Amino acid sequence: MPWKWLFFLVVIGGLSAGAYAWYSSAQPPPIQPERLVEPHVGDIARGVIAVGRVEPRTRVEVKSKANGIIRKFHVDVNDPVRAGQVIVELDQEILQARVAEAEGKLKQAMAALEQARAEIQRIETEKNDPELAFAEKYWQRAQNLYAEGVASEDQRDLVKERFEKAKYKIQILDAGLKLAEANLDAAGGRVKEVQAQADLARQELLEATIASPIDGVVLYRHLEEGDSVSSIRVAGGNATIIMTLGDLSELYVDGEVDEVNVGEIIDEQKIRPNLIARVSVESFKKRTFLGRVARITPLGLQDSNGIVTFEVRIVLENPEKLLLANMTANALIVLQERKNVLLLSQGAVIADGKNRYATVYDPQSGRAQRKKITVGITDGSQVEITEGLEPGAKVVIP
Repeated sequence: MPWKWLFFLVVIGGLSAGAYAWYSSAQPPPIQPERLVEPHVGDIARGVIAVGRVEPRTRVEVKSKANGIIRKFHVDVNDPVRAGQVIVELDQEILQARVAEAEGKLKQAMAALEQARAEIQRIETEKNDPELAFAEKYWQRAQNLYAEGVASEDQRDLVKERFEKAKYKIQILDAGLKLAEANLDAAGGRVKEVQAQADLARQELLEATIASPIDGVVLYRHLEEGDSVSSIRVAGGNATIIMTLGDLSELYVDGEVDEVNVGEIIDEQKIRPNLIARVSVESFKKRTFLGRVARITPLGLQDSNGIVTFEVRIVLENPEKLLLANMTANALIVLQERKNVLLLSQGAVIADGKNRYATVYDPQSGRAQRKKITVGITDGSQVEITEGLEPGAKVVIP
């Protein structure tokens, strides 16, 4: 009967559809390629990040000890300099005039000093006049002769008058000697004062020629020729900065490290005193510069949020002279390092308590299986796999 065949076809179709549905449900859903990663062999380092700026070992702000106008620059920005090399000259016309004026005043003061000495010598010579000494002897003799009746009263009085005049003259000379000695002291003080002024004027003339205090390079020039300069003697700490020099032969980065991490650095330094740091700068993103931890400040600084950080100084190697002062630097202070080890993306590792797992995908069966793995150090983006995976495995990122 036709209806029997129809029933048979319906049964067969239903069984086929059921079998297909069962088969389809048994197959896992396909995994997108971008979710698959492979372990690979490479190097990995775990460390602490310190952020700071590149600084030269020595930075000097060149100021002048003399006031004046800049006449000539002998060096410009980025020029190398040697210690003692002339780098700036101030206009010397006014300073030379000051030296001439001071030397003229010094000559006058020296002449006044000699005059004071001569006046003392003159007075002492007059005091030593024999006539003054004899006047007293004549007076003693006249008194004796008068007492003996040999000399008259008029003769005695005449000798007395001469004696009184001589005594008065000595008193005048003594007073003049004291005044002359005071004038000599004043003249000597004036000579010292003017001598100091002359020495200062000569020194300022010498200081109008400014030399580099260090071996290095010109980092920045703050003025132009013709600009005025206020000296350190007059303005003190507000003296005019002419240029900034730096020694770029050795650079360093002072980076801030959180107190949570600084203990690891201190412990590792006890094992490895020359703790390595890898430094990158924005100007050379594809290059890494080596450095070493030189010191950790013993005093932590607390910010407005209560976070305490310690300053860590990293001395840099700069053989190619690529690093420049004030470049922003990110330093990785290496605490642990592994070379030629199996690495896996951190995002592919599954944490379950103390255990770690990875989901491994089999392209042939289309199935994924969770496997227990053993991990080593991590740098935040990759993790070292010490057991449980092989290179080339397909690992699923959850």
